[in-house]
Amino acid sequence: MNPTPTQRREPADVDAALAEIRRWETASRLVADDPELTVKAKSRALLEMAFKARRREDAAFLETAIWRGCRHLFEGDRYVPTDVIEANRRLLRRGHDRCPECRRPLPTTADLDRWRELGHDLRRPA
Repeated sequence: MNPTPTQRREPADVDAALAEIRRWETASRLVADDPELTVKAKSRALLEMAFKARRREDAAFLETAIWRGCRHLFEGDRYVPTDVIEANRRLLRRGHDRCPECRRPLPTTADLDRWRELGHDLRRPA
């Protein structure tokens, strides 16, 4: 039976729905970060993901998740505040590989070094 416009269907398992959203976001991040793919190949794969997401019941959530996972590919590098870089370094030194609060993977030390370089004004002494 299809619901009428006034009826709302709740997902059978909210935890499963949230896990699926996280899975799509992670997948889009992996595509965007794949060093073996060109920007054109990454874009094609991300567009295919978006087209598949649009055919799903939870399309709005999945499309947002895809964009969140890959937006850094299209927005380019932005300045990362020093305190964020240092907070990530502290977590890595304590042996974490994920943020203990949000459970997202922590950046590598190489990523943190690159972020620091992006924020450094080369006209100023170190």
